Amino acid sequence: MTTHLDTRLDLLRETNLFPPGLIDRFGKWIATAPEEKLYRINVLRWAKDVGADENLVIDLFLHATQAGIVDMVWSLLCTQCGILVNSQGGLRAMSRGKRHCRL
Repeated sequence: MTTHLDTRLDLLRETNLFPPGLIDRFGKWIATAPEEKLYRINVLRWAKDVGADENLVIDLFLHATQAGIVDMVWSLLCTQCGILVNSQGGLRAMSRGKRHCRL
């Protein structure tokens, strides 16, 4: 019997866009990674860690979002303190001269 994750990974396999080994590594990582790693994944770092092309991994994560495996929310980290900065209007709503903190 396949799990919900396996069913979703099969959707990625059906696209024929990704090497099967990459999908297998992605699925194993999703199933075993600690929650905090899943919550704040750096897609480019993950690509480097698994030795995969960055553009391919970005596509993989975007397709995984469409397949219902992950939800992706783009956020900014304050360059001064490292706190996650959210903006209701997205990047355009953020002022160039205004910083999140006073560090």
